[in-house]
Amino acid sequence: MRNSITVLIILASTCALPAPSALAQLPQQQKISIPATPADHFITNETQNVPFYKNLIAGARASVNTWQLPVFAASLLTERQKAGRGLPMPPLAFDHEIAEEWSRRDGRASLGSLSPGYYQALAVRARLAGMIVLDALTGHDYSPSSYAKLFRFQQAFYFNTVVTHLAKHNFNRYRPDGSDTQSFFSGHTSTVFTASTFLYLETRDFIDGQVRQGRDLPLLSPTQWKAVSFSVAYGWAAYVGFSRIHDNKHYLSDVLVGAVSGTLVSYLLYPHPEKNALSSKFMFEVLPRRRGPSMGVRYSF
Repeated sequence: MRNSITVLIILASTCALPAPSALAQLPQQQKISIPATPADHFITNETQNVPFYKNLIAGARASVNTWQLPVFAASLLTERQKAGRGLPMPPLAFDHEIAEEWSRRDGRASLGSLSPGYYQALAVRARLAGMIVLDALTGHDYSPSSYAKLFRFQQAFYFNTVVTHLAKHNFNRYRPDGSDTQSFFSGHTSTVFTASTFLYLETRDFIDGQVRQGRDLPLLSPTQWKAVSFSVAYGWAAYVGFSRIHDNKHYLSDVLVGAVSGTLVSYLLYPHPEKNALSSKFMFEVLPRRRGPSMGVRYSF
């Protein structure tokens, strides 16, 4: 099987894939430091009178790590793979039981079947475009770290797509409706969990920033606002996952793996403030194999 994957990020919760270090360890880049800006601030006085394009370029540079370049190159090779040549992965026993109970047979589609890759990526790009327009025309002076965070958001979508396609091209599982062999794992679910995780982390850091500055939040306490944002973000993501089973497009295990994969990718790419220890525990590796390049993730707790 050409261009095989070192079994996906599948939930590298305690994933320590033993492999020689083919790639340098992820640099301590999680903290964006051009210039030093509080994580909860989108606008800073430190960049006043700086042309917006300089902050934009600085943010783009700060969002990129050296490990991303070979991974990007390897992803171009894996995209050339043809589906249907991977390892057989039949559904588990409980997958069939859940599918019988939850799936519809009328051929109709739920709201969760809308393409998450298109609409959510479009929203991120529209947000970036809005920042650029405001920065250029009104002098809002968004900091490089604000731009870098949005570039990281876009990167999270991209790397989630890479991981999802690697799984679909290297594992063969027929969908419950028998339409093709790309059931494992759910791309809709992984994408929506990528978006939900990034947005929740962003909201959480904003709330923490307000608390550090001694500002009161309206109506609810900080903890309650975090609970609300968590419920909204992951409530929608859970609905999308359920809809993929309900629409007879995926099994439960497809959805669960997609949820964990999307969450993990987004969490690792999010620029966590003052949590640089994360970068020393995470390693993305590209290894040469006889049948093609292999990509793997190692994360130690």
